[in-house]
Amino acid sequence: PATLQTLIDLESRSLLRRNERGRVSMHDAVRDYVSRALPQEEVRRQMASIRVALIEEAERAAAEDDAQYRVDLLESALELVDSEVERITMLRELSATHLDQMQYRSAAARGNEAMKGARATGTDSDIL
Repeated sequence: PATLQTLIDLESRSLLRRNERGRVSMHDAVRDYVSRALPQEEVRRQMASIRVALIEEAERAAAEDDAQYRVDLLESALELVDSEVERITMLRELSATHLDQMQYRSAAARGNEAMKGARATGTDSDIL
């Protein structure tokens, strides 16, 4: 799996970028190239590896009481989910983290997205 150091290395080589809030994303040109050059299974595997690294770093941020950094990491990981169940779970985590920061509108918005997704997929009781 990708580590935080791997993400930093990719950023230093301009393959990933970080916005003003610290969120990490892949450059569109790189994303297009990867989707054309690599088999889809390899793309999914790489995205999953990066997502795991972001989630692990978000857990460290939570342990250090850095809620805003945790939100930024979870938002970045949300962009990389490849299933609706993962998306709903990530939205739930984001909602709880926003709530911890007393960002009630953001917490409600992410919570509502999670509920809609759960209802649409029939997974209300399994996920929420």
